[in-house]
Order: sequence, then C-alpha cells, then structure tokens
Amino acid sequence: YPYHTARKSGRTCANGEAIEIEVGFLVRGRFLELFRICHDEFSERTHYVVHSMHPGNDGYQRSFPRPSWLSSGFFNGKNVDRLYTNVNQKAMVAQILGSDELAEKFIQPVDTEIYLARGHLAAKVDFIYGAQQRATFWLMNVAPQWQKFNGGNWERVESSVRRMVSARNTQLEIYTGTYGIMTLPDMNGENHEIFLHFDENNNGQIPVPKLYYRVLYERSTRRGIVIVGVNNIHITVDEMIDQNYILCEDVADKIDWINWDRFNVNVGYSYACDYSEFASIVGHLPHLEVDGFQRGFPRPPFIQYDHFPTDLNVNLMYTRNRQRQTIAGILGDQGLADDLIHPTNDYFMARGHLAARADFIFGNHQRASFYFINAAPQWQTFNGGNWERIEDGVRNFVADRNIEVEVFTGTWDILHKRDINGNFQPLFLVPDNNNPRIPVPKFYYKVVYEPRTTSAIVFIGVNNPYATWQEINNEYIICNDIGNQVNWINWDRDRLSLGFSYACHWNDFIRVVDHLPNLRVTQLLI
Repeated sequence: YPYHTARKSGRTCANGEAIEIEVGFLVRGRFLELFRICHDEFSERTHYVVHSMHPGNDGYQRSFPRPSWLSSGFFNGKNVDRLYTNVNQKAMVAQILGSDELAEKFIQPVDTEIYLARGHLAAKVDFIYGAQQRATFWLMNVAPQWQKFNGGNWERVESSVRRMVSARNTQLEIYTGTYGIMTLPDMNGENHEIFLHFDENNNGQIPVPKLYYRVLYERSTRRGIVIVGVNNIHITVDEMIDQNYILCEDVADKIDWINWDRFNVNVGYSYACDYSEFASIVGHLPHLEVDGFQRGFPRPPFIQYDHFPTDLNVNLMYTRNRQRQTIAGILGDQGLADDLIHPTNDYFMARGHLAARADFIFGNHQRASFYFINAAPQWQTFNGGNWERIEDGVRNFVADRNIEVEVFTGTWDILHKRDINGNFQPLFLVPDNNNPRIPVPKFYYKVVYEPRTTSAIVFIGVNNPYATWQEINNEYIICNDIGNQVNWINWDRDRLSLGFSYACHWNDFIRVVDHLPNLRVTQLLI
C-alpha cells in the first residue's frame, strides 16, 4: 500500500495551546495532505481533526483490513495502545475513584460494549480508498469513547453525514473533535475526571472526553451546523443538565436526515448547535463565517425592522452575556444573575416564537415568523421542553381531526425575581428606568379556537424554570386546570424545569387575561 505519514506542520492551533499535525502521503517529494490534527502534547488529547468530504465518499472501499494502531514520534514514546486495554481502564478508574467495585461497574467485559474504545475522529470510512483508510489509524486521531456510543448514535451521525453529502451533491469541511473531561462519581457521590494515564508528576493524560462533536461546514454557502454527542453512558438526563453537558440551544429538531435515537443516553444522548454559539463556548475552533444551515428552507436571522428604536440592538439584548449583565443591574448582584443565566446549559432566555416557524407550510411563510415582534424572552428549558410539545401536539391534533383552527399565542404578566435585598423586581431585557422594554413574560398561552363548532381550549405555560411547587400553587394557576383531560399532547407538564403547563376553559381564562378579542365559545375543544 502507499505509505502514509504523520508530521508536525510547525503551526499551532487552539489559540496557540496545541500543535498541528498533518497526516498524508509523501509522493515524489510532495506531501499530499489527507487530514489535519490539532493535538495538545501536554495533556495528550486531540481537540479536533479536520478533513474534507465529497459526494463520492459514500462509495468508500468496503471490507478493507484494519491495520495496527500507530503512535511513533508522539505521546513521548509510551505504549498508548496498551492504555486502551480493558485491564488498564479498570485499573485507572479504580485508582481515581478509590474503588475496585466501582471500576468493575463502570468498565465491563468487551462483549457488553460498556468500555472505552479507540473512538475515531476522522472516521475510517470517511475516506474512499483503502490506503487512505489505513492513515486514520494514528492514535492522535482517536479519543476514549464508550463503545455503546461509538457503535450507537455516533456511528449513525457519521453514516448519515456521508449519505447527506452524497444525496445533496455537496462538499463539506468537517471538524470532528472533543470537549471537556468526563467524570464519574466515587462512593461518596463526588465526581472525578477520568484519564487513561498519569505522568510522573501525576498530571492526567489522555482524558476521556465529556463530549464528541462534528462541525459540518459548507464553505460555498457559508452554512454550518454542529452535531454533539454525550460521551457518558453512566449518566441521567438531569445529571447532564446539572453537569453542563448541554452547551447550547438544541436545534436538532431541524435535522431530518439522521436516523438516530438521540435522547437515548445508553447509545449517546445527542443534540445539535448553531456553530457560532458552540464555537464561542468551546473556544478552540477556528473562525468560520457561518450564516446558518438549511434543512429544506434556511433559518433566517431575526428582523428588527422599524418596530424598535434604531439605537436598540434587540439581537444583542438576547445574548447570554447581555442577559447576565442586565439582570445583575436589575437585582443589584452579579451572583444572582449568574445563578439565573448559565453559560453552557439551557437556562437562558431564547427568542421564543409566538407564531411558531413550523406552524407554516411554505418557506417564505416560515421566514415571515422571524420578526422580533413575534418573539418574547422565553427560558430555553421551557421553549425546548413543554412549550415545544404543546406546539407539536396542536399541529398533530389539527391534522388528525382534519379541522381548521384559529390560534392566538401570547404572553401575560411580567416575571419577577428577588433582588439582593429580597425585594421582587420585574425583569426586562432593556431595563430603562423611564421606559423599560422587552419584559420577560410570566406566562405564555395558546388559545386554539375552532370557529365551525365554536369550541376552544387554552394552554398556559409557566415561563420560570426556577418556580417551586409552592409558587406554582400560590401564583401561577390563574384558571381551573383541566390539563388531565388532554390526552393528545406528549408533555411532561408537572416537570417544573421544562415549564409547568396546564389547560383551561376559554371563559375561565379570559376572566384573568382580558386583552384577547371577543370569541363566541360554547364548548371545550378536546
């Protein structure tokens, strides 16, 4: 076979904290690059690998023999292949957690797939020819990855990307990388970072990544998206949220070309991110000019038009940093603001659509939903939680019943939080003392009205993932809850972090919310 090589390019990456390694073929004095690796020699972790993908890549050479793993010239001469053995993994976990019993629980025999595999970054079958596939077996091109995840959702991501590139006849730059360090709990429940090796100074090396990601970038159109997988099969969804495994607003519902089981933790919980948001958090990726990603019709930026003062940048008001800054000013304490607006998970305020994009059939109609006057500050845990399930449920209900409805989606009241002195203060994105603007709603509601039968139902969602049950019962139930009569919404309505939600009769609701038009309603739409 043509022989491949890995060499240091002399360039740095990851803001100067890592070196760039080129992998390719030396042909008649010329180096033909296949992919590049951004590798940290101190921690012996790879931040990312970048390679190109073309439509022909899906026709890769099948059943080409797998070669031995290579590491010569790197990893300070240690036998890295041995560090990936089941025996060493158990020994390291036992040492870190101080328990052989826990090591046996977390690292199990190979046939269970509950062990750490050598997880390719640039995948073997991302390349067409056998000689190219052999070049992916450098150990700088892998990281410890749970085999159930490796052969589960991550394999589905890799194969789906290849099929998508082929079907769309496009060309992508792909950055596949890792972020963070996975932790496991000891007998006392305290989490510890997991490594495959410690050097003579007890510095952890070859860390087990917290996340795997794959950036898909179409340079010709400047479109991109990031697919993220959680590399921890020993964790619950609630623990993922608490331990900041969810870095961004999840946009995976816009992807219809991956056949995955993305909410299944056992095969790698997965989600997707906007590139700019993801790159700003991860910090080690190069700058890419990304305008968005198209599933069938492009998702445009929100439009301010002339509905707001020209000196007000509404888009800026919705950024996490500005939200923390604004709320700190309102509450008089930065710590209180930081407790509300988190830098990496879904506890921040998104641009919550009122008339949802997906409520419209045609692309131009969907684009029209991206005016800021059609949005309000909505906690992302609620936006992507029970509110999304209400939106989906209503669409499915209308389709199943073959009916035509009018939908009134709105907000009511202003969310208050205690300041540093314990006094309640209203939250705004623009807290001008004389003219505060863009209030944070206390409630979202959706009225579904069928004129033909003069029937209606109202759904209400609490826009406060921090509300307690005492607060819910004392101040958030504004009409008689009939939510238990609704069997066509797949919601988790009692889960406060996803936005406590309920349903009411129209006449009961308008006794409190008095800004809606007069509708003739004679019965419940159920």
